Amino acid sequence: VKDRYDDLLALAQQHAEDQLAVESVRALFARQQRKEIIDALHSDNPETATATMTALATAADGRAVPLLRELALDEDEPLEQRRSAVKALGAIRQGAVNLAELAEGGQYDPALKDALAATLHTVQWKDIKEKAATLFPLPATKDAEPLPSVEELATRQGNVANGRIVFNTTGTCA
Repeated sequence: VKDRYDDLLALAQQHAEDQLAVESVRALFARQQRKEIIDALHSDNPETATATMTALATAADGRAVPLLRELALDEDEPLEQRRSAVKALGAIRQGAVNLAELAEGGQYDPALKDALAATLHTVQWKDIKEKAATLFPLPATKDAEPLPSVEELATRQGNVANGRIVFNTTGTCA
């Protein structure tokens, strides 16, 4: 079995968003194969590194937090890889707590601010989202009213003509 750990990691990478990744990652950690995972995270091949981060995020295993944190804070790594590591940390409860602590202490590279803010604002845990709102306040809306929830927006009826005007004039998504 020892000579098949690389195959197990490859399986996790190929099925990074599936249950197979969860089981593969857990098996690798259970068999103390951190080095295999670390090597993949620091791979020169960005697809390999990204697939590994996605598999770790899908598994949401707390044992991945130190590995992802190290990658996110390593200024010698490509910025895109570091942003992906921040995003993967946000999928793990302890990783999200860790990101919030980094943000509170200002202990992050300014180049990661947008990724950090976006990740903390979109995590599934309410307490961390509340912390994100104080650390990285969202910009005010045009009339200083809070935006409706996604659920409320989804139930509203739109007007194509008005939408076209907003999109082509005052909207900032174009």
